[in-house]
Amino acid sequence: MDDPWFDLLIWSVMTNRSDLSDFFWKQCSAPIGKALTACLLYRAMARQCGEPTKRATMVESGDKFEQLARGVMKQAMELDTMTALDVMAQHIPMW
Repeated sequence: MDDPWFDLLIWSVMTNRSDLSDFFWKQCSAPIGKALTACLLYRAMARQCGEPTKRATMVESGDKFEQLARGVMKQAMELDTMTALDVMAQHIPMW
């Protein structure tokens, strides 16, 4: 299950390039899991960051990706609740 867009998403998050993170996330398959991954990475990086301005930007980016995941899940639930729940319970081989 190769997803080069996800690799680029991870790179953009790790280099704190939120503009690119948005773009690469939109190209990924499985957007909920990928948004939550980006969210958790940004938040973990923020905890380790000593510069207040950068830390605030990372927290903001993490929050944005959490909201993206919630938005996709909400849309999926509105379309078909059972399928949306199945997707949430789906095993991601990479993890």
